[in-house]
Amino acid sequence: MKKLLFAAAVAGVALAGCVSNEAEVSPKAEGRIAFAAPLVSGVTRAYVGEIKNPYPTEENFVVSAKYYDNAFDSWNNGQSYMSGVKVVYSAADNAWAPEGQDYYWPKNGSLTFFAYSPADYSSWAPAINADEKLAASAVAVTAANVDLLYSDLTKDQTKANYTTNTYYNGVDIKFCHALSSIVFKTRLTSELNGTTITVNEVTLSGVSSKGDFEWSLDADDAPVWSSQSEAAGYTAVSGAGQEVKYGDAVELEGANALILLPQSLTDAVATVKYTIQNDGGEAIEQTTTVALADLKYGSQESAEWLPGKRYIYTVNFGLDRIVFAPQVKDWEDVVVSE
Repeated sequence: MKKLLFAAAVAGVALAGCVSNEAEVSPKAEGRIAFAAPLVSGVTRAYVGEIKNPYPTEENFVVSAKYYDNAFDSWNNGQSYMSGVKVVYSAADNAWAPEGQDYYWPKNGSLTFFAYSPADYSSWAPAINADEKLAASAVAVTAANVDLLYSDLTKDQTKANYTTNTYYNGVDIKFCHALSSIVFKTRLTSELNGTTITVNEVTLSGVSSKGDFEWSLDADDAPVWSSQSEAAGYTAVSGAGQEVKYGDAVELEGANALILLPQSLTDAVATVKYTIQNDGGEAIEQTTTVALADLKYGSQESAEWLPGKRYIYTVNFGLDRIVFAPQVKDWEDVVVSE
């Protein structure tokens, strides 16, 4: 599973209204808590598409923390220290800090962190429930360009865990992808002489857009999506007019980010619209549809999208060359007489 890292740095960020909630846990505290630029590996706000390094400064995320006198034993046994706190970027300190008030490392005990991203996605606010599971209900994937993330628990952290790194300073938190990334590529299976194939549109239909999320808090367990509903259509590319080339498969230029709900693909269909044009001839429109459930998905036993995985669909174009087999009708003899 690809992961996104961010850090809890002790470098302070100046904010209006310097207030600490340290009294909830300990009468003494030190070192204001802030979060350094996340280190992203792999594939939010609705920031468009998968995030690459560096983590975009326009993005915000949400952090919660529990306090323990000694070490973490379970999330629900801890005392609340940060509860759904939005952190935003401060250019003055090049760090993300809690919005509206400051938080400080306690002198004693330790903190265990959890986070999710983005901060401002209306149906994505996963929380740990009484059964010690991370859950979110009726998560809607509409725009299909938002990378929804959840983190592992970062346990038993103190100010002493502060470290310095090329990309970030502080306590690592590992983000995981809750959704699936879908990418389309094209290629010619053989070279064409005097004929051009141009892709104009790739769409998906029969894809569920809403579901319930649950994760066991065990890093070895994948999250589970259930109750998928509300079939929708998504456009990967439209009006691209991109010529298909022979050689390695390439992504369609100008394609929309498709980060979609993990699900079984029983009803999912991809539709590709393209044109074929011979030199000197007119462009002929063509359409092909493919049931996604009929395809092979690597080592997966079933045709489904799983969380944290990118699925690359390569559309292979091959044409049968037109050739001719001439036949000549036998001469018909005509006898000429006087």
